[in-house]
Amino acid sequence: MNGYSMPVGSDLCLNFCATGYYPDETEPICLGLGAKFNIDFTQHQSNSIWSSTVNDDVTWTVSVFGGLSELTAKRDDPIEIEHRGLYFDGIYKLATVRGLTLHHTFAVGFWAKPHSDGTLFSSSKIYDSGVEKSIHFGIVNKDLEFEDKNHYFYKSTSRRSVLYNTW
Repeated sequence: MNGYSMPVGSDLCLNFCATGYYPDETEPICLGLGAKFNIDFTQHQSNSIWSSTVNDDVTWTVSVFGGLSELTAKRDDPIEIEHRGLYFDGIYKLATVRGLTLHHTFAVGFWAKPHSDGTLFSSSKIYDSGVEKSIHFGIVNKDLEFEDKNHYFYKSTSRRSVLYNTW
């Protein structure tokens, strides 16, 4: 099919390639070595915009900024703590990632020192049809929970496994 490519290691046929890959001009496949982006929130950046650039045959830049607005600080911006990172409250404080298209297999890693229940990581998109495709990883009643609405999957620990104020 014209305009569609297969990601490396997959039998999926998509109309985009993940960040770090690009469509081959002759075959319907995505080429590239992938990309590892390391965003270090312990180092202050100008305008609170952190970015990481990877160069291959094409250049990709992924940027992260506090809240929903890239140019102005608002209530939804996380609090910067020098040499430690960003503080999110799990309710209002958030970061926006721009320029990143995830591969069909990916990993997200982070350290967290939770002070209460709340969201640790979420990604979502609501389509015009009203269909929500999202993933959520968080803490509820001292239990970790993971939900993938795209695949109707939910999993939660059941032993109050989260210790507050502990790394």
